[in-house]
Amino acid sequence: MLPARLRRGTSVRWLVGAFVHYTDSPVGPYSELFAAALVRKGPRLVLHTPFMAVDSLPSLRAGRANWALPKTLAAFEGGRGPSDPWGAAADGWSVNARARPYGPRLPIRAAMHGVQVRPDQTLGRYRATISGFPRLSRIEVDVAARQSLARWMPSGRHLGLWWSNASLAMSAPFKATSALGRPTCVEDRGR
Repeated sequence: MLPARLRRGTSVRWLVGAFVHYTDSPVGPYSELFAAALVRKGPRLVLHTPFMAVDSLPSLRAGRANWALPKTLAAFEGGRGPSDPWGAAADGWSVNARARPYGPRLPIRAAMHGVQVRPDQTLGRYRATISGFPRLSRIEVDVAARQSLARWMPSGRHLGLWWSNASLAMSAPFKATSALGRPTCVEDRGR
């Protein structure tokens, strides 16, 4: 369920989930698991992230303070190669996934607009651009969690992408207005 501030005029189009290991970022290396919804808000598709777990306290603090991302701490394991399973767990939940890449690497550069509800109930927006050469993958996901996380990240087989040596650039956060403003980007490199 989307936050009340996002529900009006919004419809969920797709669910997106990912395990990520950042080898280089402004807060150092860390691992991340997120569940997000691609939603239509007015004429634009935007990404809203209701769940994000990391294994880095500096990443948790920066994500919450700057982008209103609901980061929580978790323990991570695996995920160092395409056949290596990923796992993340904390009190009350666990997520495990295994990717089976197939086919050629595809050059992709994708830009996304994100929107989060800040503690003062204003909408915070940001832009993110990811580029790299992913491969199509079959993803097996097993979620043992309370109902809210299982709704955003359902267990089962899914079509996905295995990214290796991708680059992610996120804008500085800015408040939602009719104009999106000009971002200041920092780059995180990961897989």
